[in-house]
Amino acid sequence: QGSRYQQAFPCETGPSPTTALGAPSFSEMTGSASFWSGSVVYLTNVQAELDGEPCVAQSYDEDKGQWLLHLLHPRFNGRAVHILEKNLTFGYCVLPDSCGAGDGNPAGLCQKGAQGTSSCGLAVEQACIAGAVLLEEQPFVVTADDTNEMCRAVLKLRDEAAHDEAKAGAWAAFLHLPSGGLPPGARQRCWAAADRAMQAAMGGTPEAAKASDEVREEVAALSEHLLRFEAHRFRTPLGARCGADAHAVFRQLSQLGHSCRPTTTVQWETAQDAESHGPAGGANGRLVLRALRELQPGEGLSINVGPAELLEWAVSKRRASLWRQKGFMCQCTRCVEEGGVCTKMMGGASRQAAPDLLGEP
Repeated sequence: QGSRYQQAFPCETGPSPTTALGAPSFSEMTGSASFWSGSVVYLTNVQAELDGEPCVAQSYDEDKGQWLLHLLHPRFNGRAVHILEKNLTFGYCVLPDSCGAGDGNPAGLCQKGAQGTSSCGLAVEQACIAGAVLLEEQPFVVTADDTNEMCRAVLKLRDEAAHDEAKAGAWAAFLHLPSGGLPPGARQRCWAAADRAMQAAMGGTPEAAKASDEVREEVAALSEHLLRFEAHRFRTPLGARCGADAHAVFRQLSQLGHSCRPTTTVQWETAQDAESHGPAGGANGRLVLRALRELQPGEGLSINVGPAELLEWAVSKRRASLWRQKGFMCQCTRCVEEGGVCTKMMGGASRQAAPDLLGEP
């Protein structure tokens, strides 16, 4: 591993920082690669002094299983290296083109309020049969299961939106997602993560991070962005082969509301899983929304945001779990039928946590 790095390190013709940090297209991920071109990744199990170094993934050599990487630290002077994918840990990737791409939407979807006072919600515009593909979509932000990576991804998208039209659209889509409804523990966790990120940016001391009203406002804003990300992310297998789970946010699918009698289901698919149903297909994978039953025009779409077994529980257990884990008291049709309208501990929520697409509770 060390010799591979040494052979590649002397490369003097590596990409410039401008090229390396350019916005990647969602179509740039190859069939056998675990993440997209443009992803920020970290070196793992290489020379000790280089372990943990951040890089930008440029291109993937499928035959050799290697990525061409741009080393981010200034001391490397923009040099490039070739490293096996198994020696990389995924950090995050911003994919603004996904917000403007023509996603597979054969049913035609529109916005419709869903459960929770802060929910956006989606509905079908035409009748659909059970099993119909309603939407295929690629994410526009993907991160490892790490609040630090979420901070970096959000700040990158926000800061670059000012001078990049595609990222401005992605940032607007992100801000459209509500940040309310999560339980107090999640709010405290996001605030602490935002505070740590600001401390690091201000020199690493708590005193520095609290030096001005402007800094405190920045912490509050970043905390809200982290809550927004946590409330609307889906777990996906994107980074599983890189030693970490991944979490992704979508322009439309992240607006789905919850029901204990869901009308739809979501599944991460690649070209190897099934034939493509629309423009979002391909070896790079996409999240596919399917109808669980016949749907009428204008009918709201919902998923189960809890574990699969939640749908088998009694209403009291379902409501307690959703309140404790997701921050809202379920008032779906099924829960009202079985337990009546609950006026205690009411909280607004949309898609309040990440449905497990990896088969774990």
